[in-house]
Amino acid sequence: MGFNPARFPRLAEPAPAPGFPADSRAASIAAMPTRVPPKTPLPDPETLALQALAFLVGDEDRLQRFLGLTGIAPDTLRGLARDPAGLGAVLDYLLGWEPLLLEFTATHELPPESVAAARRKLPGGENTYDPS
Repeated sequence: MGFNPARFPRLAEPAPAPGFPADSRAASIAAMPTRVPPKTPLPDPETLALQALAFLVGDEDRLQRFLGLTGIAPDTLRGLARDPAGLGAVLDYLLGWEPLLLEFTATHELPPESVAAARRKLPGGENTYDPS
């Protein structure tokens, strides 16, 4: 028993709206502009890093882990916030632990890759890796 196309009739095309010729429907649909929702602009790298630092400082457990693993003294956090290289270090820290990165980006409604993009724009973030 082979394939029988007669068993699968095509669905009928919907009738055109009254007063319009049958072929104008397809043309009017094709002429409609496609609307793409506007992208939310990403914060600049320094702002994103400051948001990350505030995120870390805003929770005692996150702050203690950050200070413990980085060796940064609590009294130097203000200076860290003013130093572009220090802000890059904050983003490095976030990028080093995926669960924290995902929590931060979900909180701020950002794509996770935006943190890596911001890191590349801060001092020390250039990719100088030579695979040879």
